[in-house]
Amino acid sequence: MVGAGPVRPPVATVRVDGTRQIPVRDVEAATGDQTGVPLAAVDTDGVAARVSAIPGVAAVEVDRSWPDTLVVVVTERTPAALLDTPDGPKLVDVTGFVYRDAPPDVRLPRLQLPRVAPDDPATLAAVGVLQALPVPVRDQVQTLSLGGGGSTFELGLTEGRRVLWGPWSDTDRTAARARVLGPVLQREGAVYDVSSPSLVTVRQR
Repeated sequence: MVGAGPVRPPVATVRVDGTRQIPVRDVEAATGDQTGVPLAAVDTDGVAARVSAIPGVAAVEVDRSWPDTLVVVVTERTPAALLDTPDGPKLVDVTGFVYRDAPPDVRLPRLQLPRVAPDDPATLAAVGVLQALPVPVRDQVQTLSLGGGGSTFELGLTEGRRVLWGPWSDTDRTAARARVLGPVLQREGAVYDVSSPSLVTVRQR
């Protein structure tokens, strides 16, 4: 008599964790119909690849939770800025990746750079500047653009104020500039020059 083979419980549930902005139904659809497939036989790499293709997904882990649950853990991209395109404003994440349409109510600084991409040094410097700013200061930033023939950054703030950031390639000074900008914005002025953090200047126009 031939003995029975090992029991291979089928998938009964697909559990999605980690989503905030991405609809769970989009992740479930990307996993494919796994219901009834033996849990041990699920192609977890294939599921992860399909879910990773969803705009807004930064990373995916697919695990088996015995006896019958497939667990999909999603890490979403963190928006850092906006980029105006012919198709409308897009979100840019903290790595400089442009990934999906921006919701109409989102309020983020707009990058005004010749090129925005994860392999572009100016893009990486720009998102680094925005991430370094204290939240109350970042909330006042409307635009980040190039100045000085393309070698410096300029921040456009609310109420028409401007910040002269200095050379964008000088990333060693990013933290120091971000630190001094908050206090100096308490002073009345129109142009704030923090290119030299130890010698900040404020002009009225």
